[in-house]
Amino acid sequence: MPSQYKEKRQSQLRHILLYVAYGDNALYYQGIKTSILSVLHHCKKSVPPEIVVISENPAFFADYPIIHFTITPALKLDWSLNNRYHYRIKNRALAYALDNLNLGANDKLLALDTDTYLTRDINELFDKINVNQSLMFLDEGPLTKKQFTEYRESYQAPIKLGNEESYHLSHQYHMWGSLMVGITASKRALIDQADQLLIAMHQWAPTIRTVEQFAISQVLSNNGELVEGKKLIQHYSHRGRKHFAQANINSFFANYGHYAFETQLYYYPALRLRRTLMAFLSEKVAKLTQFSNSTSRTKAI
Repeated sequence: MPSQYKEKRQSQLRHILLYVAYGDNALYYQGIKTSILSVLHHCKKSVPPEIVVISENPAFFADYPIIHFTITPALKLDWSLNNRYHYRIKNRALAYALDNLNLGANDKLLALDTDTYLTRDINELFDKINVNQSLMFLDEGPLTKKQFTEYRESYQAPIKLGNEESYHLSHQYHMWGSLMVGITASKRALIDQADQLLIAMHQWAPTIRTVEQFAISQVLSNNGELVEGKKLIQHYSHRGRKHFAQANINSFFANYGHYAFETQLYYYPALRLRRTLMAFLSEKVAKLTQFSNSTSRTKAI
């Protein structure tokens, strides 16, 4: 790690920024690098967080100023419930980081998805995390909403947990997006509680993909205040945004990926991740034209 990124927070709390990547999709790994560049570019006037990556490919991050933990095949099998539910890996990676970084109870950990990037100082997000308050991306609303019908239909009876307790799902509970999860190290036991609920819910209804984010938000909201961080971060998780960002990320690393980290950081401002209004409108017009042509052909047939 370059010396300029080793600066300590004298008499201050440690701030840990965590990313997790697995599988062979290059965009996930390049996305982490892109996010790291954005973080360090926008906190030049403040102390940057310690950056931790947990992935299957340590060599990919060899020249980046990070701490890396490797997801071995055995760990991946264990964390994913024998490949039955890969989203559990995020929960287990949170626990693994907290267990291996020698953190104090009040130190802060912020986990970001690989398709996130910063346009402002990341310390604004860390400022929202304390022992009484945790952070997630977005409150998506109560389970009474139409998009959560599968929860209401699948979890009508109490769910038995591993400790012989039962969990009853209320339709008034809220779903939160887990694009980011921010907690203090004092919340370590809550990660295991969320994991226990996650496993029970997955066993009850294996086809529901979002039990990871629901479980962690349930546990955190029951143990302090849970707040949103949506306004302080950018992402390209939606299809149109992802297509645009992926093309530019690929181009950026094709041009600068073979240079040292410092050079990549220098050229980072040249990387555009957000579509211009003109590009956005052009895409919409193209889609409408395509739909119109398709409808015309259908009528002709």
